[in-house]
Amino acid sequence: MKTFGTKINIVNLIKIENVMSTAELKLDIINTITNLKEPYIIEEIKRLLDFELDDNRYKVTENQRKRLSEAKSDKIISESEANTEIEKWLNEK
Repeated sequence: MKTFGTKINIVNLIKIENVMSTAELKLDIINTITNLKEPYIIEEIKRLLDFELDDNRYKVTENQRKRLSEAKSDKIISESEANTEIEKWLNEK
């Protein structure tokens, strides 16, 4: 398991969560982040938090909206049609 150069890893965080209250866990995480030396880990934590706290809706095209509507009504397409649409979408980017 990757520990990112610190003494704490995800398994330890999970173990801590089962024992500590939410407030204690938050303080422990803050202390751990404060002691981090690697900027890339701090940047990853920031990205994760930004993602989790983002309450914006996804921006979809009219075609994507149509496909979502069709999917909700159980209209399906074949795998090859889906792959063709994915390829077209990837080429738009």
